[in-house]
Amino acid sequence: MQSRYDGDRKESVVELVDLRNFEIIHHWNPDLDLINKAIVETPNIDQQFLDEQTGNYADYRAMIWHPMLLENGHLLYGNRSLQKISKCGDLIWQNVDDVVHHSIEKDADGNFWAPVQMSPLTGKAEIFWTTFDQEEAEKNFSLFVQLVLTRYEKNRYLSKNNQNIHRIGNLSRLFPSAQILIPYRTPLLHAYSILKQHIRFCHLQKNDNFIRDYMYWTAHSEFGLDYVPLKPSKIYHDYHSLNHWLEQWELVYEDLINNYSSLENVKFINYERLCGSPQYWECLAKFVGISASKPTTFVMSKAKVTEDYDHSLLSRAVSIYKEISKSNT
Repeated sequence: MQSRYDGDRKESVVELVDLRNFEIIHHWNPDLDLINKAIVETPNIDQQFLDEQTGNYADYRAMIWHPMLLENGHLLYGNRSLQKISKCGDLIWQNVDDVVHHSIEKDADGNFWAPVQMSPLTGKAEIFWTTFDQEEAEKNFSLFVQLVLTRYEKNRYLSKNNQNIHRIGNLSRLFPSAQILIPYRTPLLHAYSILKQHIRFCHLQKNDNFIRDYMYWTAHSEFGLDYVPLKPSKIYHDYHSLNHWLEQWELVYEDLINNYSSLENVKFINYERLCGSPQYWECLAKFVGISASKPTTFVMSKAKVTEDYDHSLLSRAVSIYKEISKSNT
């Protein structure tokens, strides 16, 4: 059986070929545009999943990869969505919950296994923590940390992950001796910095597919074309506006201080103080149990904000900033 792109028809075909005489016994020629139309009508479908499916996987340019022939002549394959078609090429069903790719295998019990991409495109923020259910994820993450420490003969593990703000409580329970650091800085400059980063990566990803693919594979959804807000926006939904990022600052840090500021193993790290006070660095080094003999030089940003913003929103964010600073003196 071979899958190929037919340049004359300008569409994908799958052919069952008799290798004894190279005659085509049967061919499948599904209408991928019609199949994609069914995805358009799926309730609550992710918009980017939809854009990719109807664009890159349109009938005139897509090719069916690694189709599996079933006993009744049906085909099973992954064209981002998992699709099953009849021997006549008609859609029987498709699964749009995950982005499916490459070969599909059948186990001894008759179950089908397909590799999927766990990513922001399907509403999943990260690869590891969404591959397993909560109990399995915690167990496997603990094992993963132990394996890394054993492999590199170390006794401490550093996890730098923005998405960890969603699981501080669980991490504290899994690793009761861990120190959890939450950096923060003045809201306006912080929001402006991330806005510039977002715009920069949107531009880079539009001009270099690999950059987008790499961030997609590693589940980097904090900025760029595949950006997913850490907290659902309430008012400002334009990702290219400073107000959106200011609102994100307010929502994220309000939640963090309300839920975690009282934990002894959690420390909020003030960027401005880190830049201006060697003593502050020494206190931080002591908290995490490392030497402060060779302090890193932290440089204060001199960026000038040129975007308009909601002053009342900034005022609320500044109040949270002051509350965090006061609780961490």
